[in-house]
Amino acid sequence: MLLCSGFQVSAGRFPSPRTDSHDPPSCRKRLVLPARTVPCGLRREVSCCTTLVVMVHMIESEVEEATEALLVASRALVAVAARSLADVDDVTLPQFRALVVLSRPAAVTIGDLAEALELQPSTATRLCDRLERKRLARRHPGASADRRETTVSLTAQGRRLVERVTLHRRRDIQTIVAVMSSVDRGHAINGLASFARAAGELPVVDPFGWAESE
Repeated sequence: MLLCSGFQVSAGRFPSPRTDSHDPPSCRKRLVLPARTVPCGLRREVSCCTTLVVMVHMIESEVEEATEALLVASRALVAVAARSLADVDDVTLPQFRALVVLSRPAAVTIGDLAEALELQPSTATRLCDRLERKRLARRHPGASADRRETTVSLTAQGRRLVERVTLHRRRDIQTIVAVMSSVDRGHAINGLASFARAAGELPVVDPFGWAESE
C-alpha cells in the first residue's frame, strides 16, 4: 500500500481520501497549496500526488465512456436478436436460449439446463414441458451417465429452428460490420476480445443464443 499526502492506493482499488491518517494536518493539505508557497523540498511529493489524482480522474472517465459505448452496442445486439425471432411463431427468447443450450453436442440434463440459464430446476422442467409440446425438444428419462437423471435433446424441428435463427443473426451482424471501416473493424475485434477476457471464461454453452450451432 502506498500512502501519499492524504490518499491511499492499494492493488485493484482507486485512491480514496484517508480518514485514518496520522499525518499532521499540514501534510494532508499540501495538495491544495499554491505551488509558490510549497517549500522546495516538498514540491516533488506534491507533483507526484497531483499527477496521481489526475490519472485517477482520467481512468474513471475512460471507464465511464467505455461502459456507455458497450451499453449502446448491447442495445443494438438485442435489437438484432429480437429481429431474428420476429418471424418465428410462438417461441419466446427464453425458450430459444434453452434450445441453443440443447444444441450442444454433449448430453444436457434438466439440471444442466437450469444451471446454464440460471433457473430453478422446477422452472427448467416447465420450460422443457413447453418445448416438448411444441415438438422442439425431447426428454430421455434415465439416459444420463448415472442413469438417474433425465436428459433433453433437440428434435429435428428444434435444430432447424436454431440454425435458421442463428443464420438470420449472422447476416444482420455482417450487414452492420460491413458498414464499418477496416480500422474500426480491427478496433471492434480487439476491444470485444478484451472485454470477453475481462468478463472471465465464457461458458461451454451459450445461454444467450449468440453462438453458431454445431
